[in-house]
Amino acid sequence: MPIEDEDLPTEVNTPEEARRALNGILAYIRANPGDEHSRNRALINDNQAALRLLQEERRQPAAPAYEGDRAFQTRYVAPDAEARGPREGAFAGNVRMAGYNDARSGVYVPGLLDDVDATSPEHAELQRAFDNRRIYRMIKGASHQGQRVVQSPHFDAEVQRAADAFGPEVRAWVDTNGTGGEFLPTDTLPSWEREIQLQRAHRVPGLFGSVQIPRDIAIPTMSGAPIPYQVSGAVDDDPAQIPASSIGTGSQSIVLATLGARVVVDRNAAEEALIAVMDSLIRPAVAGSMVAGEEDCVINGDTTASHRDTGLASWNPDNYYKAAPGGGTNDHRRTWMGLRHRATDATNSTDRSTFSFTTFMTDRASLAGGQQGQQDIIAIGNATGLVVNHGTLDEVVTVDKYGPGAVVLSGEVSRLGGVPLIESQFMTGDLNASGVFDNVTKTKTGYLTLKRSRFMWFRRRGITLEVVWDATRQVWHLVATMRGTFGSFDSSTTKNVHFAYNQ
Repeated sequence: MPIEDEDLPTEVNTPEEARRALNGILAYIRANPGDEHSRNRALINDNQAALRLLQEERRQPAAPAYEGDRAFQTRYVAPDAEARGPREGAFAGNVRMAGYNDARSGVYVPGLLDDVDATSPEHAELQRAFDNRRIYRMIKGASHQGQRVVQSPHFDAEVQRAADAFGPEVRAWVDTNGTGGEFLPTDTLPSWEREIQLQRAHRVPGLFGSVQIPRDIAIPTMSGAPIPYQVSGAVDDDPAQIPASSIGTGSQSIVLATLGARVVVDRNAAEEALIAVMDSLIRPAVAGSMVAGEEDCVINGDTTASHRDTGLASWNPDNYYKAAPGGGTNDHRRTWMGLRHRATDATNSTDRSTFSFTTFMTDRASLAGGQQGQQDIIAIGNATGLVVNHGTLDEVVTVDKYGPGAVVLSGEVSRLGGVPLIESQFMTGDLNASGVFDNVTKTKTGYLTLKRSRFMWFRRRGITLEVVWDATRQVWHLVATMRGTFGSFDSSTTKNVHFAYNQ
């Protein structure tokens, strides 16, 4: 007896369709016993297995719309639309594209396109493409004041290529020309921030820890730690009390400051040219300028009204900048108190015209305040000083002799008495015999010895880019800014840094 067509489904996609197909096969076998029994039995077994799988699938929850790596799923994929809060960023399907400020904790929760800590090279490339397109549209749109939609086919194609590494929701979100840009925070440039972090990691600013603060704050300072005592057991009804120890305390204000750099772009710059210029020139140049300004002020900064480097207006350390910054109130070396002048304020600077291993260890011994680990104490000098003054000593150990287990810090060239020697071009060789740049006597250098755990970056936000159209010059001004400051946990009189000058 043949199987009637109406007894069988055209496709088997559900448990009910599987039952109908199986029943039809059974009816056929009963009506046609014979040599094909074993083959038919195998067919039945296969169908029964398919039925079990379909039933199991029915019990399983639906898979997420995008199956990415674990970090991607954890950070950016919400279980479903109903599980999200009312202000949890901008979503494409169930993928969080842009972040939001958590109302309960006040912490910023980043999204796929504004998270500085990219989960993969593909993730970083997608952010880079979005950043470039956004900056280009800011540039081209600035002169038109939003009166027309800026077309960016080259950047759009770059974004689409980067999105192809992701799931369908992300690809669909960027598939339409212009889609998505309005959801992104205008002050977030993760690829630019990573460029700055990369450059910091290889320079003096990367030697210090960092903490995010929401505003200007006051932090407690302590001039002495409490004394620990052995606590005896209770041998009677009135056991001995733990002795009290008084500590010297105070507070200091952490005042946020803003560093900025400006780049001029000609109005005739084509989109194709800007793609290459943005990646190879503008971004690394702006990041390098910002980090150099940080390092310069960490070493040479002074917040007093009359900067102690009396030749500041003419000072271009190591000829790093295109010209001397000028010494005015907006000179970046007035942003926070630097290490050289902090040491002078704390009466912890010494004339080291006569230098030896013994005097170096004396400078090290002058440091006060807490210490964290063997490499907490470091010395910073310029290339000439480290070679001439330190390199000739028998006690200097070079990097090639450290051994495979040694940890090497950013800029470290050797060690003296276990202290890493760090090179910085902003610890210059053009000072006078008093350790000051006066633009008259420019033949001396020096070095700093400090406890790096006693100093910290206090940061409010990363890099922000603004574009201003200048019709009178027919150019765009790209203005990049960062907000934060550099300071110490200790009081201003704590000798946590030493300046050896006149070398």
